[in-house]
Amino acid sequence: MKHFIRVLAIAALVLPALAAAQEKEIVIRASRVLDGKGNVLHDTRIVVQGSKIVHIERWGSEEKLFTMDTPQPATAALRLMNYPAWRVEINGRVARAESHYDSGQMLIPLPAGSSRVRVHFAPPWDRLAGALISTMAGASLLVLALQRRSRVSDGRAPGGAHRTLQPCRSRPRRCS
Repeated sequence: MKHFIRVLAIAALVLPALAAAQEKEIVIRASRVLDGKGNVLHDTRIVVQGSKIVHIERWGSEEKLFTMDTPQPATAALRLMNYPAWRVEINGRVARAESHYDSGQMLIPLPAGSSRVRVHFAPPWDRLAGALISTMAGASLLVLALQRRSRVSDGRAPGGAHRTLQPCRSRPRRCS
């Protein structure tokens, strides 16, 4: 615990100086962090960019959730293409993301103060329709395969006709 407090104190002294000196992004990963409000955060990443501290709660492939404190209105630039299926919420309200004119990168305008941003992927109708069609095709193939298997085990030919077997004669020859 003493080591944890020592690391936190050093980070509090060094990070503001580093952030003011450069615009490079600094990422701190910690197993436990005291947030200054009486809460303990587990397995958290703290990102310092310039003089701004960005706290990332969740950063998955289909959902991004972070908070950002800005003294004045700002724009958050995510390393993400602004595809129409992405939905953006700022402080619980639906917001519209913009695109960078050259790269298509997602840009989210933020108001001054603390903003909780949630960006999540809502599958479009064509993806849902494709999944439904694929499921129906797979189920149809499974039914056909089971029907064919039951016909063969009943002694019927795949065409539905019964096959009669004739006994073999004493000579070894091919029976039909």
